[in-house]
Amino acid sequence: MCRDLNIAEKRPRIKLRHHYTSFENYFNSASSKLIQQYLTTDSQIHTTFSSINPKSYELHYQPRRKQLDLFWTLKSLLGPLVEGLVNMDRLLFLKEYGYGCKLEPVFNENISPRNIAIIGIKPEKN
Repeated sequence: MCRDLNIAEKRPRIKLRHHYTSFENYFNSASSKLIQQYLTTDSQIHTTFSSINPKSYELHYQPRRKQLDLFWTLKSLLGPLVEGLVNMDRLLFLKEYGYGCKLEPVFNENISPRNIAIIGIKPEKN
């Protein structure tokens, strides 16, 4: 059903941070693309988002840069594992109550890694 949708083409393409010479350039490029794609209808959000000073933001968090890098690394490494455990817990919960169920990929993982659906069949009452 969703396998034929090409959702990835609709998302704005933002280069990775290491493709830019500074955080400020990265922030300005990413924010302008996001504003064009998602925030054009809400002027209050657009104004708030545009008023952020990326240089002061970067300077404010510079002393904790190593902690932030470690946090984001752990989050990206452990996130899929935790999400898999949550899906498995939900599947086992349904099986305990007699549902026939399985985990199925719904669409291409390159579009989104959250492509798993829990397919369940309600048990028949006797």
